[in-house]
Amino acid sequence: MKFVFLLYVLFFIDTFASAQEKKNKLKKKAVPVVVVNAFDEKFLNAKKTTWHKEEQQFLAVCYSDGLKLHALYNSLGAWQETHLYIQQLPVEVIKTHYGGFYGDWSIRKKVKVEMAATNYYLLEVHFNEMIRELIYDESGNLVKEKIINQ
Repeated sequence: MKFVFLLYVLFFIDTFASAQEKKNKLKKKAVPVVVVNAFDEKFLNAKKTTWHKEEQQFLAVCYSDGLKLHALYNSLGAWQETHLYIQQLPVEVIKTHYGGFYGDWSIRKKVKVEMAATNYYLLEVHFNEMIRELIYDESGNLVKEKIINQ
């Protein structure tokens, strides 16, 4: 049940963060110092950071080592998760994806989701007008799929 809940939170935050990114933009001085300090400590190479408020949480959107990332923190400065928009998938995920049902679908987005308990890989794939979000665990197993567009 906990695993299903974590997957639900993952989908919700990814979808919500992308849609609300511009709407809830904050100036850095409006973000609690404890949150900014925790972010700066974890992401030393962060560039072009923008801050956003998501209910009681703070989302940092930036670039690190040339890749876009979203880092989510609670109001006490505790890191919740990171979405790293990656270029290359791990071999295990590649094998499962291209050997499975969605192997012929084009990949629009590749995201590594890092959480305290575990990490996931989120792929947004499309074929004609159909769009799906796929979640793979670190071993390359497809653990969840979500229909975005029929």
